[in-house]
Amino acid sequence: MLDAIEKMRKLLSSNKEADINCDSLMEDEDFHKHFSRTDLEELIAPFMERFHTFVQEAYNLSGLKKVDVVELIGDSTRMPIIQESLKKIFPDMELSRTLNSIETVAKGCALQAAMLSPNFRVQNFEVEEYNPLNVQIQYKFSSQDNAQTKESDIFKVASSFPSTKTVKFDNKLGGVDLLLRYDDVTKSKILEGLPAQIA
Repeated sequence: MLDAIEKMRKLLSSNKEADINCDSLMEDEDFHKHFSRTDLEELIAPFMERFHTFVQEAYNLSGLKKVDVVELIGDSTRMPIIQESLKKIFPDMELSRTLNSIETVAKGCALQAAMLSPNFRVQNFEVEEYNPLNVQIQYKFSSQDNAQTKESDIFKVASSFPSTKTVKFDNKLGGVDLLLRYDDVTKSKILEGLPAQIA
């Protein structure tokens, strides 16, 4: 069923109508349904709203005042509704597709892995990541009576990564209960399926 749905989605990226067929879906019964691109767009409307909000927020948080090129990668970017959403965010720009939209992600991952590996020597490229989630550290010393749980931000939103942090504790005797977690605001945003925002 999932294979048939994915095939239909790809067909609707270039055609306004398509059929979905599953042979012997249940008890030797075949499944057939005719879909239009409008039907698909109505089904994914909530996801598209989240996608538009996420991209708009990422653009705003990036602090970029000028964008030279918007390169589309990934197979789903061939869907017209995705392109329409991006054109609303970047109204004066033409969406570019000069790279192989499927292979380029794998090539980028392979290049990044080679840069981090001591076994390969490649020309380094600057890759700057952005932390969209606020990560906290919680700890409590089990050797202390009535010990209170303390917490502090360890990786704040908008900090670059990968990065390392050194945490020092005053009490070096006994055990310690340690927990790394997203803060409550970030966790609630994740549960809602919405991108985390800077308060």
